[in-house]
Amino acid sequence: MYKFRFFSLYSLLFLSVMSMYGSADEYKLSNDVTPAFQLIELKLDPALGEYSGKTVIDINLNKPSDSIQLYSKGLLIGLAILANEETKETLSVVGVNEYDIASLSS
Repeated sequence: MYKFRFFSLYSLLFLSVMSMYGSADEYKLSNDVTPAFQLIELKLDPALGEYSGKTVIDINLNKPSDSIQLYSKGLLIGLAILANEETKETLSVVGVNEYDIASLSS
């Protein structure tokens, strides 16, 4: 009897918390595009307290997609290029949601 009450209370609290944060899709990256490898190059200047750099991310496209999402908290995306052996396309940031997920599209 106590286990059932605990479970019911837990379920009610869980559902209340989930409804406060909206849809899970809003703060999770999709599985349409998954990273396979990432190379990061940073230029650090301790005197200025700033850094810059670039990253190259090898991705797997699991199904056709109009955009690519990535976490962008604290990042200023200056240039994004989608390339393979045959083509090279510049992407633009078309939006960043409240969870710092940037959408890139051509």
